[in-house]
Amino acid sequence: MMPYGSIKIGGFGVRKSEDTTSPYQAPETLKKDHSAASAADIWSLGCILHEMATGKSPTFQAKPTEIKEKILNHFPIRISAQKYTRQFRYILYEMLNKEPENRPSVSKLLESNLLTNIQGVSKSVKPL
Repeated sequence: MMPYGSIKIGGFGVRKSEDTTSPYQAPETLKKDHSAASAADIWSLGCILHEMATGKSPTFQAKPTEIKEKILNHFPIRISAQKYTRQFRYILYEMLNKEPENRPSVSKLLESNLLTNIQGVSKSVKPL
């Protein structure tokens, strides 16, 4: 956490060991495709939002040795329609789209109504 309540998030899924997989790692990075880094960050942020909303990582039922297979073949886990708005579920599932080119950009997320009611979210945030 940064001063004034800002949060900076980064470093998802970058591992030096080939035998471990981060539960926030995007499918394309597991396939050694690092050409869409910002899309991989959107995936990771979607995992964090899922965990914040449900209290569980999207891969919570997987053993450490099963996380890679779960990310590649069994994502995303659906969340309750009774607890979460359609808009939140839609954006979350867009962020967790297996195809990086189909995930929303940072700009699209900042423009979404999902963020308009969150105090302190700056619409002028620019991707690094």
